[in-house]
Amino acid sequence: MLSSFNKLKSLSAQKIRQAKEIYHYPQIISQELCEDVLQRLAPSLVSEHSGCTIIDINPGVGVWSSKIHELLKPRKHILVEQRPEVFLPFLQPLLNGAKSRYTLAGPFRETELFVPQTYIHNGLIPTVEDCKTKKSPFLIIANFSGQKVHAPIQHGMSPSNANIKLLDLAYHTRHKLGFQAYGPTQVLMWMDDHEKRPLFPRTVRHRTKSAVAIEATLDAEEIAGAVHVDASAKTPYREYTLDAESSRRVAKRTDEEKIFVPPDRQLQSKVKEGYEAYGPRGWHDEFERLDEGFKNGTIAQFVGEPPKPVERLKTGRAKPTALPVTEEYKRWKRLAAELRSTRRKDDWAKDQLRLQEEVDRLDLEARQDGLSADEQKKLLKQVDDKIEELKKRAVSWTPKQGEKIRYLDDDRRALTVTPELLMWDRRKAEPLLVQDDEFYPTKSLALYHLRPRTDPLYPLNPDQQLQYDLLTQLLFSSNSFNLTSLNTIAPGAYDALVPKVPAISDPKKGGRRDVTAVRIRTLTQEMLHALVLAWDKWLFKPPINELLTRTSMDQTTNAKRWSNTFGM
Repeated sequence: MLSSFNKLKSLSAQKIRQAKEIYHYPQIISQELCEDVLQRLAPSLVSEHSGCTIIDINPGVGVWSSKIHELLKPRKHILVEQRPEVFLPFLQPLLNGAKSRYTLAGPFRETELFVPQTYIHNGLIPTVEDCKTKKSPFLIIANFSGQKVHAPIQHGMSPSNANIKLLDLAYHTRHKLGFQAYGPTQVLMWMDDHEKRPLFPRTVRHRTKSAVAIEATLDAEEIAGAVHVDASAKTPYREYTLDAESSRRVAKRTDEEKIFVPPDRQLQSKVKEGYEAYGPRGWHDEFERLDEGFKNGTIAQFVGEPPKPVERLKTGRAKPTALPVTEEYKRWKRLAAELRSTRRKDDWAKDQLRLQEEVDRLDLEARQDGLSADEQKKLLKQVDDKIEELKKRAVSWTPKQGEKIRYLDDDRRALTVTPELLMWDRRKAEPLLVQDDEFYPTKSLALYHLRPRTDPLYPLNPDQQLQYDLLTQLLFSSNSFNLTSLNTIAPGAYDALVPKVPAISDPKKGGRRDVTAVRIRTLTQEMLHALVLAWDKWLFKPPINELLTRTSMDQTTNAKRWSNTFGM
């Protein structure tokens, strides 16, 4: 199969159009990558999906499809290829094999890929009533990389196919629609590596309503992906110490579950010595290269002079000289100034946060069992005094300073709750490192294993599930960063609902005594669930139609879209 793929470069002129088509749809071409991934997944896949029916969406050149077929030996393997005129030459050997269990299907409309009726009408799968197994007989594997769709922006993100399909899957799981009507149906999905940030964030700042919708219904884990680095100096990042703590916890889980990671697939931290307290920035490598070059005498400081070692470069205003300085030296000075500025700002923010840490420590002490009423009252008085001091300090902060402190504070809090707030921090093992040349065209993809939650921690009835969807969309779309934005949804909602959610003020569950210091993006699923229950019982809540309108989903358009997408 790979030999036929390698012939792509020598195709005749009649095949050039097909080559261009393939270029827009990245393909997995590394057998070694497939084998390493399946070694990680084999224990659960073999025990749960041997002999199942595989629904394989966009199999492309079929390398990944054939490897998972060899492992699971499915009863039927349905190849749903959306561009058969391009990829049929690569899939034909699979279809023509002796006793082949492959079946070619499609192309189908994009909105029908996750709708069982599409497959039932084509005689590919049985109906729910005819299915004799109690668990789902299906495993869905899909490649949605390189695919953009022409649709209005939904859920606050660019409408890539992977984005939309993931949110469809979350909706299916919550309401038991589509393939989830057969039982919990797992999905292995490839997507462009850069698309994972808003869906599977690694910092609380990027925890959007889409990420909340996914984490409420799915256990999602990144199985393979590229090194994650925020290249922009202006992109908010998480402190390296938090990443190190997260990695330490993951290493412990990996050892406990005996998960093997090949040495050449292990992700290595790119944080250099001296930057540990601040976290990685995209330009750190460039600064280190220039700094070492001047010190070692491999980069010249002045135009027209040979390079020579410089013990200490001057960052201030240079004295007039007969020789102009090099562009490398100018760049080094700019980066050195940027480094001093960011470190000064980071140190200031962390100094401000020490008072918040003291508030949190005293608040936890006041909640300990065995304290007398006088002891608890004394501790709470200290907490209240420090909260007032913190609020007085906040008055002098600029908007950017306040934003930076909130980002740092939220990321620290995210690791203190159980389970961790971000799905990224709950991973069992580090993702397997992929290389660009393992895909054609050369770019990085990420693989996610999506498992529907069979026993929701916080069950809701159908009406409450709809209210959950609408409330989270409105809350996470708000311009306000704290819970006072509830009043923009309905007047008086903040005072009526927040006291009904004890977790918001409980430091053991991620809350705070000062509930105005609890940011929307730090709300746990327990808090959101309790908010929905309080909303459901609130006599003065606005009609559901009003909420539908305010989420830019009027009843007619929304019902039509859900009907087409989810087979309702």
